[in-house]
Amino acid sequence: MYLLDFPLSFLKLLPPSRCQSAVMSNGGVKRKLAVLDRDAFLEKSKAARMQRCPQGHFIKAMYSSLVDAIITDPELMVLPLDDHAIVRGHAVFDTCTLANGCVYRLGLHLDRLFTSAKLAKLKLPFGDSEDENRRRITEIVCETCVASGLKNGGVRYFLTAGPGNFGFTSAGCEPAFYVTVLKSEKDSEATAFAERLDEYGRAVLPDGRLTKSESLQLCDQVPCFLDKPKVFVAGSTGELGRRATLDMLRNGMSLYLGVRDEGRMYEVQYQNRSSTKYQMTVIPDAFIEGGHEKALEMQLQDASVVVDLAGARFGFDILRPGVGLDNEEPERCDLNGTKALVDAAKAK
Repeated sequence: MYLLDFPLSFLKLLPPSRCQSAVMSNGGVKRKLAVLDRDAFLEKSKAARMQRCPQGHFIKAMYSSLVDAIITDPELMVLPLDDHAIVRGHAVFDTCTLANGCVYRLGLHLDRLFTSAKLAKLKLPFGDSEDENRRRITEIVCETCVASGLKNGGVRYFLTAGPGNFGFTSAGCEPAFYVTVLKSEKDSEATAFAERLDEYGRAVLPDGRLTKSESLQLCDQVPCFLDKPKVFVAGSTGELGRRATLDMLRNGMSLYLGVRDEGRMYEVQYQNRSSTKYQMTVIPDAFIEGGHEKALEMQLQDASVVVDLAGARFGFDILRPGVGLDNEEPERCDLNGTKALVDAAKAK
């Protein structure tokens, strides 16, 4: 087991008896390693895999930018040995979820992937344009999910310095991008997650079918929110705001959702929607801060109820490292912002 610590030239200098002992197994019987051709290797690889996973491999599809194609044969889902993901660990990866046949929150995770790539000084695989890489990667991830044949599962994708050498640097290497679609180890959890999405793969926050309320079930033809006050929700994308929004939608309310962070809006899947069960209108750039009274007065529109759940974001957020470190935000939002919202409501 210690042969790897010595250069191969050193083995040539060993006496014959010592060389023979080096290739003997623990039982003292000489063992000669087989030299396999391609077909023999694939056959032995499949046999070994079937022994490990008799029920089938959990990776159902893989994309490799090195061949610019999708692979569904587990024996061909490989990386070059000189890929610097292996040689030096020079790579980054991220994930997303395949639920109900739709890819969930891919945009948010791609933001994080590109940030990681910059910090790791990795070249992008499809040219220098981040927009072009985002478009190509989105297409590749979706096509690989389709090729997997799964409706629910996990997606992992890897950006590496690529193959090229065994050196200390990646000079001369070709950047590589790999995608794998995995069968979920917990199908029940994947199914439950899928049930929280609508047919378009969006979060079920606004999906009226989830509610068990009898009052909503009786409102199949006539919009049930017409006899209820319209509500403006400030801070609708926060933890408390999302729960309150979901509860009001389940109770058939007509909501104006004040949003100040466009990224959070996409993260929670808010968009303008209307049905017989609820109505939701997104109000962007709803800054709950002092000096925004006039803008807020217009953004309240015809709402007769205002729910203020906005609060300062204070503390480090790994997804938004530049947010939440302003010591003046509590006063600007919690104090002056609440005053501005009250003044705007009174003016209506």
